[in-house]
Amino acid sequence: MTCNLTVKNEVESQLVDAISTLAQVIHQVVTVHNISRHSQRPSCRTGRWPGVDLFEEAIKRVKVEGITGNISFDNSTNRRWGHGQEMFDLESSITDGANKTVYERVGTWSKEKGINVNDTLFLNEFKHFKNRTLIVATLPDPPFMIMNASTAKDDLVFTGFLADILHELSKRLNFSVRYVLPADKQYGSLNSDGSWTGMVGMVVRGEADIAVSPLTATAVRATAIDFTIPFMQDGLGIMTKKKNTQDKMFRLFKPFSPTVWILIAVSIVVVGVFQWLVNRSTPEGAQRRHEAVQGDELSLTENTWMIFGNFLGQASVTWYPVSSSGRTLFNLASFFSIMVMSFYTSDLIAYLAVPSKPDYIRNLRDLTSQTEIRPFVTYGTSTYDLFKESDPKSTYGKVYSMMEGMPRRPMAWGERLKLMNEGKWAWIGDKAFFEYLANTNCDKFTVGDQQFFTAGYGFALPKNSLFGEAINKIISQIQQAGFIVNWKKKWWEGGRCAAGKDGRTIKPLDLASVSGAFIVVACAIAVGALVLVGELLYNRFNRNKSESYEFRERGTNAETTGSVEERPQQSNAARS
Repeated sequence: MTCNLTVKNEVESQLVDAISTLAQVIHQVVTVHNISRHSQRPSCRTGRWPGVDLFEEAIKRVKVEGITGNISFDNSTNRRWGHGQEMFDLESSITDGANKTVYERVGTWSKEKGINVNDTLFLNEFKHFKNRTLIVATLPDPPFMIMNASTAKDDLVFTGFLADILHELSKRLNFSVRYVLPADKQYGSLNSDGSWTGMVGMVVRGEADIAVSPLTATAVRATAIDFTIPFMQDGLGIMTKKKNTQDKMFRLFKPFSPTVWILIAVSIVVVGVFQWLVNRSTPEGAQRRHEAVQGDELSLTENTWMIFGNFLGQASVTWYPVSSSGRTLFNLASFFSIMVMSFYTSDLIAYLAVPSKPDYIRNLRDLTSQTEIRPFVTYGTSTYDLFKESDPKSTYGKVYSMMEGMPRRPMAWGERLKLMNEGKWAWIGDKAFFEYLANTNCDKFTVGDQQFFTAGYGFALPKNSLFGEAINKIISQIQQAGFIVNWKKKWWEGGRCAAGKDGRTIKPLDLASVSGAFIVVACAIAVGALVLVGELLYNRFNRNKSESYEFRERGTNAETTGSVEERPQQSNAARS
């Protein structure tokens, strides 16, 4: 009897030889001794089937020329001569890098040492999935799961933080993945009838083998599914849209408040007036006034302009106070100018180069203390249930009461971003996701400082699943090896926003940030032009007034001259 089979490796060769040998033994017992399974019954006394002896004798006599060599057994020990054997688990096969089937080695046999098996050979322990394809329920949720936009509906491809973890699990547990999306686009919440929605419902109903997503391990969900050990600890945060870029136009004036700017302007005028009074009141000034000598130090306008120019670092050098009191006042005013300019320069650099985060809603208290921005959460998540089931008088309950007008339906990721772009909503959700979103949209969103309701994220498994312990063991191993930390840096710090050591954004100034300087220049030109027009009109008015006065003076002089000339003529006529 021969078996013409195609074998791929040594293990399959040994399997073929074993089957061929057993077939040869059965053939001899059935044909030579003419027995069947009904011909002899087991003994009631010993429980032993008499045909066993026939099989033992047939095995001792069998000789088969197999793929691994000649097969024969010793008549006394029933062991195969001259060939050490290895034992493999035929159900635990994997495919190596060379696309070859490899079986797990579970023991050895030799003539000298006999059989030697692993301790776990006969234990009911999960090892791996044996090339099985797992149905994985998930939802697009960057950076955890990022769906490739070019993939077809029936062949979804995901990348991201959790995709990297899942890929490592698939390599170690020998399985492939087929992604599916929940029809209701929800993570999973409990309905009033006891059924579950979203990815949790798919795992409960057996529609998915595992749910891979940043699922919060809550007590309610744990009644229906099993969670793996947390691969990440995170809490909830608040994300709002940044203020409109039109505010950048006046950033040059932000280092000082309006009150400070007003006080600086008043100080310049007051110091200028006081400088003028000091210059007039000193003995030198009094002497000049007595001698009717007019100089710049005695002009109110020149004193005020001198103080203003000194404040801007452009003080005039054509004259300088000659009195000790005038010089003292001028030097102290210069010291005031140096301090103000130092404060302004340092604050302006810090404000423009490393702007502080404009998160005017930093926590839940800020959110509940205003009415302009309304909160919203993703419907069908544990976050929504948290606020919905809270005491109406608590902070969470007050936040839920402000959610009026929020869409009470599952929203795609793009719909949520559209709400955020309106600038009237504050999104409450996973802070880790918000940090990723803010890092990839530098000028759009900002994340509040508060983190609340911290919980662990895990994968959802069927209740009492056999492979849960194996997955937990590998997740623990890759955490200890630092893989998860590296993957988090890869996806969270790989945004297009360059961040400084303190985590705040550092980038070149754009036109909107420095437009205030150009506005000042434009205003200076406009004011200068208006002053020029005023001066021209004033000079023209004075010139016309002067010309009119001269004309009247000439007319008066002419009349006076004519009257004097006529008087002699009248006198001469009277004499004649």
